[in-house]
Amino acid sequence: MRLGRIEAGSEAFIDANIFIYHFTGVSDESSRCEEGELTGVTSVNVLLEVLHCLMMIEAVNKKLVSPPNILKKLKKSPGKIKQLLDYFFQHDEDFRNGDQNQTSYH
Repeated sequence: MRLGRIEAGSEAFIDANIFIYHFTGVSDESSRCEEGELTGVTSVNVLLEVLHCLMMIEAVNKKLVSPPNILKKLKKSPGKIKQLLDYFFQHDEDFRNGDQNQTSYH
């Protein structure tokens, strides 16, 4: 179900796709949580998946590898992995300050 259809004041589980769409600018589905209309709840596993996906996107954007099989290609070139830090530092504050954005991490 889309966050736009959930009744205001409700609690909603935020899966990886919503975070990824938000951080890549594809969708603003998470805006209702940011505005306090909904309480977003997620898990550490979801956050790890988000960071992993953002790292893969960064690798492609930096032209270190090209799809398909991004992870397989990175595993063959560990030096390239060391160049992938933007995904983490760009979103570190978002994850640390989740409570300020009305999102709790369990």
